Amino acid sequence: MIEPQTLKGVIRRHLNLQAKWQDQKFKALVDSRAIKNHMSPVVIRRMGLPYRQKKNLYPLVTISGDPILYENGMIYLETEPVKIEIEG
Repeated sequence: MIEPQTLKGVIRRHLNLQAKWQDQKFKALVDSRAIKNHMSPVVIRRMGLPYRQKKNLYPLVTISGDPILYENGMIYLETEPVKIEIEG
């Protein structure tokens, strides 16, 4: 069984930015110490980002240590690399 990692007690520095991909504007959080990047599957589909099934699934938990409330807490999709514009 894979053990999920938690971020309890970790203090982070991050930036909240306005970004644009194609004609869609959105808010983005950039965490300079992040190990992985995550995005809601709803957002991926709504924006039309290219994605595929992950070969190696893994669990994801919230900062409080609770599993995410999607697909039994497992990450099963990944996006392809895309270029975004940062506004400001």
